[in-house]
Amino acid sequence: MAKRHQLSNNFALKKCSAEDRISKLPDEILVHILSFLTVKEAADTSVLSKRWLPLWTYIYRLDFNATKPLNEVALNPKLRKMYMKKYIR
Repeated sequence: MAKRHQLSNNFALKKCSAEDRISKLPDEILVHILSFLTVKEAADTSVLSKRWLPLWTYIYRLDFNATKPLNEVALNPKLRKMYMKKYIR
């Protein structure tokens, strides 16, 4: 049976003593900043803290980057025909 090792207290996570200035900004400014990100990047910020969790859902400018999927459809006649039928329906 393997022996379990315990980490010493020297490796414990310690709270950063540096001042977090961005968290002091009002939600409106943070949402404005998030609006410059792609939808995925903005949604990824929700893991930062409970305060950041809903912020990305309030962005008013969504940047959907669909260049790659659209290029694949444009270059492949079978995909183009399939998606055209779906779009028409």
